[in-house]
Amino acid sequence: HTFEQAFKAYFAQQHAQASIGSDPDCTSELENCGIFESPPQENMKQHVDFHVRLPHGNSFTVDVKSMKKLQRKDATASSQFTWVELQGEYTPGWVNSSSTDIIA
Repeated sequence: HTFEQAFKAYFAQQHAQASIGSDPDCTSELENCGIFESPPQENMKQHVDFHVRLPHGNSFTVDVKSMKKLQRKDATASSQFTWVELQGEYTPGWVNSSSTDIIA
């Protein structure tokens, strides 16, 4: 299974358990569900890496962060510290983005 297939299967299962007498497949509700990668410009300017669409029209945006080195000369990235970008070169930093719902 791909991540998107697992995502749809999970929500179909949740819907089936919560809705007695409804279509257990939820095919119509899940048709437009999934995880969609943002275009490069949106990623750079609005700090949105992915759009997640859930059943019933719910959706949210995600900015995914990776571990960073504390100093360029360090051999490995730090799992103890996180760099927070308050201001980017041309736009507000990712921590101040009004477009991002979740930082992962």
